Amino acid sequence: MRDAKTFKEESTDLPFTAETDRVYTTPSLPPVIIKESGKDSLVTTRDSLPDVTVWNGWEKKIAGMGDFEPKDGWKRYLCIEPGAVSTWTKLEAGDAWEGSAIMEAKL
Repeated sequence: MRDAKTFKEESTDLPFTAETDRVYTTPSLPPVIIKESGKDSLVTTRDSLPDVTVWNGWEKKIAGMGDFEPKDGWKRYLCIEPGAVSTWTKLEAGDAWEGSAIMEAKL
């Protein structure tokens, strides 16, 4: 575990071999590309959402989730949540804010 410390990711690949719960911050908004067997399988583009949370609870944490099926699904599970996590977006009365994400499956 990384204990909520800040690290610089040195690799463009993120293999999942244990529980993973990370927030990636980027100065620009490049697409997030998920690869399976070396090929793009999911591309996420973002607008006004500078961060991406990547999560897999792995076997122990998933086992404690009563609504997670199938129970061995953690082996193929990946939660990707674009958002604004590392900073706040302060809105004054009457202000509006928009953000969006598009996830495109590559079949």
